[in-house]
Amino acid sequence: ASRLASYQTNAQTFYATNIMPQQSEFNQKVWGTLEGKVRDAKCSDTIFVVTGTLFKNSPTFTSRERTITRPSHCFKLLLRTKAGNTKKHISNIISADELQCIAFVYENRESAQYDTPQQAATTVAEIEQRSGFTFFRNLHPSIAEEVKNQKNLKDWGL
Repeated sequence: ASRLASYQTNAQTFYATNIMPQQSEFNQKVWGTLEGKVRDAKCSDTIFVVTGTLFKNSPTFTSRERTITRPSHCFKLLLRTKAGNTKKHISNIISADELQCIAFVYENRESAQYDTPQQAATTVAEIEQRSGFTFFRNLHPSIAEEVKNQKNLKDWGL
């Protein structure tokens, strides 16, 4: 639903690297709601959205004679300018006050449909620690840590 501007942009999402096994109730409810909120956060400047998975004691199941590991958690990281129309590249911004950043992590389970964004909200720094990945490398080094530790739900209308 986020890529409906043209056939080409929509087709770019249909790759095996862009899917993850999710519990159906989780996907249709809380995760779908979060994706809708992200679409509402659009701005004239770029909004960076990173979606991924974590694996901690993740269950496996067999389908069509293949073993599949279902991620234990799903996360979404968001970064954009607060004003939304600065026409600045993220790497050229040297004040953390000009940016807004947040992360959400949900356990990939049916009952997660009852979790709220407030319960799932965390920081990008936390997801980096849990995943071992470094995100938003385009942030100016002098503000990267401060930005990655933001978690202001009101900035995102939540």
